[in-house]
Amino acid sequence: MARIAFLTMSGYRCMDGGRPTEREIQLRQRSCDLMKLWVTLGDRWVPTFVLGPGKKCYLKITNASDRVVWLQEHDRVGMWLAEGRVPRLPGYVLVGSRRHAEWQNLAYQAAADEIDDGPEVVDLPGPL
Repeated sequence: MARIAFLTMSGYRCMDGGRPTEREIQLRQRSCDLMKLWVTLGDRWVPTFVLGPGKKCYLKITNASDRVVWLQEHDRVGMWLAEGRVPRLPGYVLVGSRRHAEWQNLAYQAAADEIDDGPEVVDLPGPL
């Protein structure tokens, strides 16, 4: 088995700005079982590791900005490394680490900001 496998986008992906937009990349089950996933943070996007039904693994990319984000075909969003190895490239964190949890908060805040735009409460004159 290869010691390193990069995760890249398959084709060009446009993610609308102004609201959180998500794209999913399905990951191979064999890689999920045998290797550790390291992800990198983009300028305006945040990766999230998701374990779906039946142990299916996904990497969800969230646009956390108000601008359009283009992910190119060969943009690296993560890498699989054999257990015990550390990436030599800067900017990668291990899924499940403290730093990765901070990134998940960024993705959650982007989604929560969209939800918070609910109805306004208006004070009406007179007794209730």
